[in-house]
Amino acid sequence: MKIGFHFLIALITVETTMAVLHVPAVFSDHMVLQRETLLPVWGWADPGATVTVRFDPSELTTTASSDGRWEVLLPKQNASNKPKTLIIQSSTREQLVIRDVLVGDVWILGGQSNMGWSVKQSSEADAASRADHAWLRAFQQAPYEGATDQPAKNVTGGKWVRCTPTTAPHFSAVGFFFAEALHSRLEDKVPVALVHTAMGGTAIESWIDLPALESNAAGKVGADFFRKAVASYQAKHAQWLEEKHAWQTKADQAEAKGLPQPGLPPHLEKEPDGVKPYMLLAALFNGKIAPLQPFASRGVIWYQGEGNAADTAAANRYGELLPLMIKRWRLGWRNPTLPFIVVQLPGYESPSRWADWPTLRAHQAATVEKTPHTALVVTLDLGTEHDIHPVRKQPVGERAALAALKMVDRRPNIIAEGPRFLEATREAGQVRLRFQHTDDLITSNKEAPQGLELAGADGIYSPVSARIEKDMLVVDSVPAGPVTFRYAWKNWPLENIRDGSGLPLAPFRTPPLP
Repeated sequence: MKIGFHFLIALITVETTMAVLHVPAVFSDHMVLQRETLLPVWGWADPGATVTVRFDPSELTTTASSDGRWEVLLPKQNASNKPKTLIIQSSTREQLVIRDVLVGDVWILGGQSNMGWSVKQSSEADAASRADHAWLRAFQQAPYEGATDQPAKNVTGGKWVRCTPTTAPHFSAVGFFFAEALHSRLEDKVPVALVHTAMGGTAIESWIDLPALESNAAGKVGADFFRKAVASYQAKHAQWLEEKHAWQTKADQAEAKGLPQPGLPPHLEKEPDGVKPYMLLAALFNGKIAPLQPFASRGVIWYQGEGNAADTAAANRYGELLPLMIKRWRLGWRNPTLPFIVVQLPGYESPSRWADWPTLRAHQAATVEKTPHTALVVTLDLGTEHDIHPVRKQPVGERAALAALKMVDRRPNIIAEGPRFLEATREAGQVRLRFQHTDDLITSNKEAPQGLELAGADGIYSPVSARIEKDMLVVDSVPAGPVTFRYAWKNWPLENIRDGSGLPLAPFRTPPLP
């Protein structure tokens, strides 16, 4: 009996030679083009071939470069739910016909497993039964595949899917509920598209291009960590292979002599756990993001960070890497103001004593604070204490839709942000904590506010009582001397402060108050 072996960290090597006329899979039947912006359409043909792109009423012609790549910019299109056809022809008499093309709003879904969590896995799974949405399309990629060692031309297994009660259960739940909430406030003729890129169990270092990582201090630290992890796994895997080979040799010898084969030791039954291809530096940027750029899009929804909250040092590096990723993605999409909606991590009691979700949440908030054209979706109240995959996804999608409507569609009357800390002041032995984006604070359970802590000069935090006065928290009898407050600053915090619309108060930590 022969047993084959393979090495788990081997990456797909990108194929670079293909002469026939072809385009990335994102240009295929049932696709959606972004409305009201110039539309890059690109692909490959024989070098020097003339390529013509027709999308009624536009017709554009270009010439393939020496490496075969060609690109045209279709003019801006108005939203349309009337299917049209995109035709691409080359002077070598090849032709591609892409049917059932709509024009609407295209949103990129990025992150890890909580973004990939499907409708059927959510607590709102029954929503799929009514999801006969002709206006909604999703571009899906093969799960847990597509990691590459250099920027790819195409994604793995990419295809457009129309939303029906049969297909909706497999849509990203956050994306699906985002699309429903968004579409309900758009004009009926505006289709919505979700371009799915997420992959579970990944760190942000997998989603940033390698040159950017290696030119950034935090990226270099991450690069060193991953290289050491790969080297460690290679050594462990080599030892496993050696032992498995020795067992196989004995088994073959016994079989040849007609003797019973030795039992396979349990630790040799499967390859050791370790670094997978999709965990490696830049591998998912290369295989899942680069092939989509510069496909015109309305914006990005980013739900990730669990993979970078292992300890405080990793969480602090995230504070540099998230802005870097936003900058590099915007560069690749040729849009310096490409909107980013960042979903802040929910509450979760990690089994690791080192995990530091509060610090990572703080860096998510700080990134949004200092980066134009971004928005933060607070989900602190939507977590599950001992499950890293909270099943309530509808509120996450709905809050992201509110952020999109306010930031991107410029709906000034939309309430998209819950309370945010503004300032703390001492007044006659009290401290008053003031907040923006709210006129009145409430508690979700009609009890006293929970989750506020105070530290003195020793830096040791303890719970402190507070009361609500309109848009303020008032703490009575605060001791003299420097003090600092923080709210919901735990992996799994007890918190209950909301605004009048039910949106949660974002976690915060105040600067020292004299």
